[in-house]
Amino acid sequence: MSSFQALATAIAAQVGTGNIAGCATALVAGGPGAVFWMWVSAFFGMATIYGEAVLAQRFKKIGTDGEVLGGPIYYIKAAFKGRFGSFLAVFFGVAIILALGFMGNMVQSNSIGEAFYTAFGTFVYFLAI
Repeated sequence: MSSFQALATAIAAQVGTGNIAGCATALVAGGPGAVFWMWVSAFFGMATIYGEAVLAQRFKKIGTDGEVLGGPIYYIKAAFKGRFGSFLAVFFGVAIILALGFMGNMVQSNSIGEAFYTAFGTFVYFLAI
């Protein structure tokens, strides 16, 4: 993966439907004052992402074939030694699979369904095949 591909992937993972639909919903529900709280939320979100990126670079491993390995599981195991660190790393892995595989898609599905209902006045049911 090139440096540009890594950057594009990181940006794509952070900017999605939630950034568009979420901001619009916040402005409609909370008015102009919601912008301030979106800024506060964005500040803490950026700080969290920066911290994750620094930790991932600090605790990355180079495999035997020269492939770079790293991420949250590696720095969780480095921060918490022993069986507790392994438990937390496995728990994180399972939680992220559930969150990204099932729950994360609900925001996009809801936004698409709401837009379809607004445009055509009927509900849409999507089947995952």
